[in-house]
Amino acid sequence: MECENMVDTEATMALFHQVVRGEEVLVRERMAKPIPTQQLMVLAFIVAHPGVIQRNIVDLIGRKAATVSVMLKNMEKQGLITRQIPSDNSRNKKIFVTDEGRKLTERFKETRQQVHEEMLANLSTDERQELRQLVAKIKIPD
Repeated sequence: MECENMVDTEATMALFHQVVRGEEVLVRERMAKPIPTQQLMVLAFIVAHPGVIQRNIVDLIGRKAATVSVMLKNMEKQGLITRQIPSDNSRNKKIFVTDEGRKLTERFKETRQQVHEEMLANLSTDERQELRQLVAKIKIPD
């Protein structure tokens, strides 16, 4: 019985991973400008929180500060963000999204919504609600 539960658990988590990974791949393929999904998520975060500092992004995505710094430099070179040094604190640059970054973020949101609708198209309203309830029960261990 224990072996059967383990197989079921593995199959369930593999399917869950396949859905999450599939969403990521579809969104990336459909974006007009090739950009890593993590950068798109960071852009969306900055749009929602203009003037954030790098530390906020480190906390959000759980990466090392050096990794985030390289990502932000690349995004700045691409014209997606700007970093401004406030007069009261030269160590913490505030990060803002440019017009190009904002347009890309909107495209990302639209594309992601379309992909989600396609992925859920075979589910009825009741099935979608049931899926939400089941997924909400999944516990991430501390």
